[in-house]
Order: sequence, then C-alpha cells, then structure tokens
Amino acid sequence: MIGPDDPRRVGGRYWSGYWGEEYEVIAFPVFDDWRGRSITVRRREYCVHHTPPCVFVRTATHGTPWESRLGDRIIAEPA
Repeated sequence: MIGPDDPRRVGGRYWSGYWGEEYEVIAFPVFDDWRGRSITVRRREYCVHHTPPCVFVRTATHGTPWESRLGDRIIAEPA
C-alpha cells in the first residue's frame, strides 16, 4: 500500500531502483480491499521484435512503496 508520505505525484517522472527503469505516475486509485491506496504508472519497454525506436507503452497499477534505499529517485516533478 502507498503511504501518505510517498513523494511521488501525478504527472511526475521517477526512477525505480528495483526495476531499473523510468516511469510516469498517472493516478493514485484507492480500493476498498487489501490493495488500499495504490499507484498507476506508465512505462516504456523497447520492443524485442523490431528495431528502435519501437517501444511498448505499458500501464500498471500496484502497491509498491517508495524505496529510496533501493535507488528510487525523482527525475522530474509534475508541471
């Protein structure tokens, strides 16, 4: 579950130290079950079937908290 002190904001871009990739926050949905406050992100993956600049854009909702000790960092704050 995403805590209230999480530094991420909708529209911001961040680096995941665990996954080693950049993502953009698009929402913080709140569920009335075990998921609680979650985060919806958009990230790009390079296509393995075509030459660059072909990319897949993926959207995922999950409850992974901010982990600065793993290398999570802010790339750009929302405008």
